[in-house]
Order: sequence, then C-alpha cells, then structure tokens
Amino acid sequence: MNYDVVIVGNGILGCAIAYLLSQEVPELKIAIIGDPKREGSASMAAGAMLNVFSEVDENTLCNDIAKERFVYAIQSTSLWKEWAIRLAKDSGMPVDYKLGTKIVVRNDSDQEKMDLIVKALNEFNEPYTYPNPGSLGMTHAVSFNGLEYNHTPQHKEITIPGEGWVIPSQLFAAFDKYLHKSSVHTEGDKVSIINTEEKTVFTQNYQKTFTYGKLILAAGAYTGELLKNLGVETPRMFYGVGNAFVAHGNFKQEQVVRTPVRTGTCGIVLVPQNGHMYVGASSWVTKNPEYYPRFSSIYNISQEALLMNSDLLESKISKFLVGHRPITEDGMPLIGELDSIEDIYVVTGTRRDGLHMSPLLAKDTINRLLGYSPIVSETFAPERAPLKTLSLMSAIKQTAKIRRSPFGMLEKEMEAVEKIYEDKKLDRGVLPELLDII
Repeated sequence: MNYDVVIVGNGILGCAIAYLLSQEVPELKIAIIGDPKREGSASMAAGAMLNVFSEVDENTLCNDIAKERFVYAIQSTSLWKEWAIRLAKDSGMPVDYKLGTKIVVRNDSDQEKMDLIVKALNEFNEPYTYPNPGSLGMTHAVSFNGLEYNHTPQHKEITIPGEGWVIPSQLFAAFDKYLHKSSVHTEGDKVSIINTEEKTVFTQNYQKTFTYGKLILAAGAYTGELLKNLGVETPRMFYGVGNAFVAHGNFKQEQVVRTPVRTGTCGIVLVPQNGHMYVGASSWVTKNPEYYPRFSSIYNISQEALLMNSDLLESKISKFLVGHRPITEDGMPLIGELDSIEDIYVVTGTRRDGLHMSPLLAKDTINRLLGYSPIVSETFAPERAPLKTLSLMSAIKQTAKIRRSPFGMLEKEMEAVEKIYEDKKLDRGVLPELLDII
C-alpha cells in the first residue's frame, strides 16, 4: 500500500495532523496508523484543560527556551475556539469548548505557585479575577471534642476566564468520524518496524506494509522507541504515567477547578464533562509504559478532590484512566524534520501540552511537509543535545524541597541531592521527577 504521507500514532497530534492535512491538500493519499483502543493515550486520559497560565511553575519562565515554549502555548489558546467550531462542522459531531478555570490554594507549596501564576498573568496582561473565598462551598470534616463539623476553608482563589477545557472523548469521536468519511486511510494497529531504505513501515498485529513518501512520527512516548531503533540520537524519551478517574453524580460545578501544578503533575484538577466529573491527576516517570492505575494514586487524588468538591462523596466512579505523557530528559518537545534521515518528521515530547497545542503543532508540521515556513523554531529540533533549561542549583533546590521530610532540614536534603548529581555526573539541572530515572 503506497501513500504520500503515513502518520504513525492516532493520538491527538496524529489525528489533528491527518485532519488538517486532508483538508489543505485533499489530493494527497494519507494513512494514519494507531491502536484502535488508544490504550495509554495521554489525551484520552487527560482532563483536556486548555490551560497555560494555570500551569505556571518556577521553571515556566526561567530562561529564553522556556519562555519560547510558553509563547507557543499562548498562541495555541487563541486557535481553539475556531478549531472546535470547524471540527464540529466538518465531522457533524459535537465538540464542546468551554471557558473558565478556577485555581485554588491548598498548601504552602500551592501558594508559592499561585504567586508565580499571578506574576505571569500580570506580565502578559492576561485577565483574571479574585472570587469570593469559599464560593464553591468546598468543605471538609473537622474533628472537635470527638464530634465532626463541616468547615469551609478560606482558600486563596483566582479565576482565569480565558482558560477552559474540551472533552477528549468528543474530540476523538469527531476526528474518527471525519477521518472515516474522508479519503484518509485509518489502520488500527501498531507500527513495529520502519525501513528507511525502502521507505516502508510494518505493522505489528496484522503484519501489513505501508510505503510512504513522507513519514510523521506522532506516537507519543512510543516515538522514542521508534527513534532509538532507527539509531537517531535525540534526547531520551520517557513515559510520564498519569492516573485519573471519571465520576458520575449530581455536580453543581460548572468550570474547571484545580490547584497549581505539583511536582511534574498538573496538580489536582476537577473538570465537568456533561454530567460527569474528571478527577485527576497523578504522574510519575518510567522507562516502560504502565496500563493499570496505582491504588495509592487514586487514593491520594480522591482524598484531596473530595475537599475541593464535596459532591464527589455521593458520586459513582465510572471509569479509571491511565495515560502516558511523552516527556524528554530535558522536559522540552521534539518538533521538526530529522536531519540524518530524509522525509521523517517528529512531533512528540509535549509532556502536558500535547492536546492544548495540537492545532498549532498540526499546522507547523503541515507547513514543514509543504515547504512553508515552520511556526516552531529549530530550538526544539529532534536531533539535538539535551537543552540546559535548569541551572544546577535551581534543580537541586527544587528536588530537595520535594524530598525532605516534614521536619527535615533543606540544607541536609540539598547535600543528598548534590551527591546524586555527582554520582550521575550530571552537568545540567534536570526536572525533579526525572532525576532518579536519568
């Protein structure tokens, strides 16, 4: 089977590229290959918040590289309203696009992140408001003299009206409907072998061969394994495994409610989804994918989520979710054409931003395919050395703050982390969640 373009991966980026490319150049023969169940898909397991400022932490604007990525995220936000309307019209399926994100502070670490969020909002002139404390009726039980009382904490909160969310299941249903009625060939399988000399890919289960003119690797964290098998030197790719669940109940919440980000995760997030509530999300980094949720993760998420919305207490869990966020060893994406092998393009390593940035990255990839100017700079080219995005001291201090015990001394923990850096011979700072695995 011969195709002008073969897309490996049917996650949000692969689907967005196939959708846009089939519209801009309808005469092209396009194939998209991926697991029909999308098992482990980061976007399928995501809350699908279109959040930029809500995700700010101490590393978001720490240098020019991080700022550049942040600007692409802001640009992506501006595309979503038209993108959702267009996809709904072309597919004939509903694609809800809703606005409103409330951020709540639940501990001292959250407060530090909130201060950074507000600073970024002011710097980029992004509107936000301070709602009345306790306006969500967030309650928790407090024991006093052996009795329990409901207590509403006076958390600091802000609302960002320009940041919202979509529903992943709707997005994929719309993409699937459009692609199946278009000329794009969809193959429900996994690519196991790429032969660059013959320009073919071979599927794992049905053992089919596809010949390509151009090849796009957009298979999330699995792209790292494909690149390694090709002998391409890129920053190493890992699986950022996340757990979440969906609850069904009588929820009054009408916007995203979340904490600031926490140690590589998006924090605790509650996202309304047409009578259901998405509740997430944990994260840890592994070299291999995991497909089952961890009890400890679901337990911890549930405990804190209940304090943020007491309606969860009477709800029923309808689904557990596991997704693999693609994260590189420098925490930055791999975007662009390979230098060492002709006609292969890479779109991965987006960490928590893949769904949010999908309209922009789809357009960038198509521009590259057609010989137009790319949107994303060569800073994030796939074949590069790991970027030095964190200073050693900053990374060591961040890691030590996370690892120290409640009554431990920060200086002592920093010494222990410094020893790890010395043993690993690291000359650059790495994200705290990556230190043990690198």
